[in-house]
Amino acid sequence: MAGEEKSILSELQALYQDLGGPSPIDEFEQSDFQGPCENFPLKTIWDTYRDWVADKNTARRHWPWVALSANEYKKCREKRNYYDEPKPSEIVTLLNRIGANADHLANDLDHLHRLSGRLDDPGAPFRRGHLNWINEFLKQNLAGALGSNPPSPRINTDNSDKSPDVINDPDVQQWSSRAFGEFLGRLTVLSDAVRRVRSKVDAELLRRPRPQKDPDLYYLVWGAALVWESMTGRKASVNKVVSEQKDSLPDFVIFVTNVAKLAANHEPSYDEIATSFRNWKSAEKKSQSPG
Repeated sequence: MAGEEKSILSELQALYQDLGGPSPIDEFEQSDFQGPCENFPLKTIWDTYRDWVADKNTARRHWPWVALSANEYKKCREKRNYYDEPKPSEIVTLLNRIGANADHLANDLDHLHRLSGRLDDPGAPFRRGHLNWINEFLKQNLAGALGSNPPSPRINTDNSDKSPDVINDPDVQQWSSRAFGEFLGRLTVLSDAVRRVRSKVDAELLRRPRPQKDPDLYYLVWGAALVWESMTGRKASVNKVVSEQKDSLPDFVIFVTNVAKLAANHEPSYDEIATSFRNWKSAEKKSQSPG
């Protein structure tokens, strides 16, 4: 295994020594290619693009870029992140829920506080003391006076309020009451901020392109398009070629399919590749427009 890694590294180093490194598609250091080229040596990735290179040197200089694209797609497919991106309307619903939860939490804490301050109940002599203990325990935890894992409370039979779980120091209790009041105030501020920010939500900025079955394909298509145009001198395209027999897949689509199959043992459909390509072109166009 060590000998194989050394051979692969030597192959990448030889590329820099013989040809000055990969084609200048973007600015990357030699170390950026090391991992991808170890994972996808030239001999294993060569078949994904051999039909479209003019000569051996062109093939060698584009190998690190194809390996980089394949490696990133493989990692993204393994992580499978960001598949739950909400719609603009769902963002507004999320904000509404945050505001409502802040209101509910503030109301519930205030309700508990008021319950603990009521007069004793003759029919339940320990009820008020225990409510008072619960309220103070929450307040002192909130203020940072206690640890994060409260032990189970134990009510004393003499109805005393001395519990090892609550600090019965007047200064501490005054401090926890101030912190409690500040926390309720912050919940009110948060709820008000939610109400104000709802009017500023821009659905156009939150709107996403048509959902894709394979979101990671977007980045593979993006990278593959840059490699393709440098490698072949042809524009990347997903437009089908019409022949006498049938519609033929464009060479660029076949190239992307080859890389995806090698990287993740996954063969995306033509429609998936076309959708990713059009989304990328649309995003590129927006980024280049003034303002």
